[in-house]
Parts: sequence; C-alpha cells; structure tokens
Amino acid sequence: MRLARWRSVVPRAPEKISPSWLTRIVRRKEPDCAAVQSFRWEQIGDGQLGLNVRLNLGYKDDGPCGPLSLFCKFPASDRANRATALALGSYRTEVNFYRALENRHKGWKIPACWFAYFDSKSGDFVLILEELSRCYPGDQLRGLSLYEAAAALKTIAEIHAATWGRENEEWLPKLPQPSRERVEQQAEFFAGAAAEFLARYESALTPPAPRLIREFVPRFAEWVSLQKPPFALVHGEYRPDNLLFDNSKPRRPVAWVVDWQTAHWGPPAIDVAYLIGGGLRMQIRQQWESRLLAMYRHFLESYLGHFIYLPPLWESYRLASFFGVAMVVVAAVLVKRTERSDEIFLTLLRRHVQHVLDVDGFAALSPPRPADLHS
Repeated sequence: MRLARWRSVVPRAPEKISPSWLTRIVRRKEPDCAAVQSFRWEQIGDGQLGLNVRLNLGYKDDGPCGPLSLFCKFPASDRANRATALALGSYRTEVNFYRALENRHKGWKIPACWFAYFDSKSGDFVLILEELSRCYPGDQLRGLSLYEAAAALKTIAEIHAATWGRENEEWLPKLPQPSRERVEQQAEFFAGAAAEFLARYESALTPPAPRLIREFVPRFAEWVSLQKPPFALVHGEYRPDNLLFDNSKPRRPVAWVVDWQTAHWGPPAIDVAYLIGGGLRMQIRQQWESRLLAMYRHFLESYLGHFIYLPPLWESYRLASFFGVAMVVVAAVLVKRTERSDEIFLTLLRRHVQHVLDVDGFAALSPPRPADLHS
C-alpha cells in the first residue's frame, strides 16, 4: 500500500481504530485469519511520551482466530509531552527499531511487531506489538528481585552480544551514534536541564545530590568523549518499568524488554549500570553489585563466544554510572510533572547518585577530580 494511502487510513488515536483496519493488520501476519468483528481497548499505565493501550479482539466465526489481544502505542495525549517526543526523535527511533528487526531479531526477548508507522510531517505514530499478557511488569519503586535482575541482565547481554561492534551492518536499525557535534549539543542541553531541575527540585534533594549534579555539568562533554568502542545496540532506558517478566518457571523468570524510544549505539555498560544502579533497592545493589556485574560478563561471554577482560568492563561500568543521573535530570524537566513522576525521579536520583559515589565514578574521568562528594 502506498504511504499516502496509509496516511489516510492509519488511526491517530485508539477511538479511531476500526475492526476492518485491525483485520488488515492481523492478516499481514496471518492471511487466513477470520475478520475482526469487534474490539475494545483499555489504557495501560501512565507512559509520559506515549499512550499505551491493550486491544482485546473478537473475531467472526467463519475461520481461525488471530491474537486475542495486541499492544498498541500512540503519541502522548499531552501536547507538551508529544512535542518533546517529536523533538527527541523518540517515535521515529522506535519505529526504525521495530521495522529493521521485524522477523530478524533471532529470538531476542522483544515483542513481535505487527505494525509500525511514523509520519514525519504530522508526527503521527502507531505501533502494534505482541501483547505479553502472560507476563507481569517490573516496578521501579519496588525495585527488582535478584532473580529478576539476573533475568534482565541475561536478556540485554544477548542483545549486546548480537550487535557488538556491528553498528554499520545493513540489517540493524539506523539509530543515533556518537559524534562531536552531537556531544556539544548534548552538553549544552544538559547544562540547561540541570539548572531547571535544581530550580524545581533542590529543596527536595538530600546531599550530596545537588553538588554532584553541579560538579558533573561542566564535565558532561568529557564524560561522553570517554565512552569508547566497542559499541552495541543500547536500550537507553533499561529499567524495571520497561521490563516484563514471564514467571512460568519459579525462580527462573524470563525478562522481555519494551519501549525502545531511546535506543542508540553506545557502550553496553550504559544499560548494565542504569539497571543495577537504579533498578535495585540501594542496600541490595550494594550487597550484590559485583556478583551481578560478573553475571552479566558471564552471559555476554557465552553469547559472544570469547573472553571479556574485567578491568575495561569495570571502567566502562564506572563511567556509565553517571548515565542514570543524566537521564533523571533530563527526563524530569521534559515530561509533564505528576506526583508519581516526582516520586520516581527522586527515588531514581537518590539511587544513581549513591551509585556514582559507591563506584567512585569521578575516578573514571580524567583529573582534576572534584572535592570529596561524600562529605
């Protein structure tokens, strides 16, 4: 079907979906499926940059049924959040990701894609994915259990290994890569975001968070420039709220990963440090961190088929500890403020700041080092 025709029929919101359109979507993968006769939709979660809904489908009785439910994602209903997502390229990135990997992700724990559409002129965006109803979602505030963290590390290690040093291969998605111009833009943007974040939240922060943020701002560009290859496909926001767990085998959950709007090419340790530093309660992370990193290394080696030296991995991991701080600061000022978002951002910031201190993240930067932030 021509793109111009798709623009005229693709629904812009869940209430614009029709059974006939869903029939065409389902039959793209299952041509002999009966027509969709009815459906109902319900919102899932409170995603800031996207409107997530579950579609429950009913079929006519004249043939085999397709999926009984599908996951559907539209642009954020809030205009400011939608504008933010468009400015960041979030919708385009996620569509490019699923289009490139459709039927080619080789068993990765990502949901199958039924339809992916983005119109750069209007900003309209529709993503229809396998609905993993058998899974339960991770909880950012509760944090992951050790079993869940191990499952998440195994899932991301497989993706990292499959894309390790392959950012220029044709079958992989065209995603942002590090560049000098991009680093300068990011540094300038982060400085502005940090000032706004501190103006909004400093009274609610405990030491040493404000001081660490201020120390990090002038060193942001240096931090990015120190991130060296080999690069891999990085999720960019690898945290509990973007994970779904299949718990059909007790004590051996399987982690599925969703929400690829921040996907890019970068150091794999970014996903690992972000998950361990912010996805676990602080005391659990402090007690089990070295073992979890060793576990990730073991998974990575098994998928890559060769040895990974620990010192470079550890240095990359220490450097990546700042990524959580940067993500919290930027995300908090970009999306619509709510009571729950404030709770999540402040909880995450406390965890990530302590993570930087515990691994001595500033030691991974070149001298001179800042004053002792533990004081």
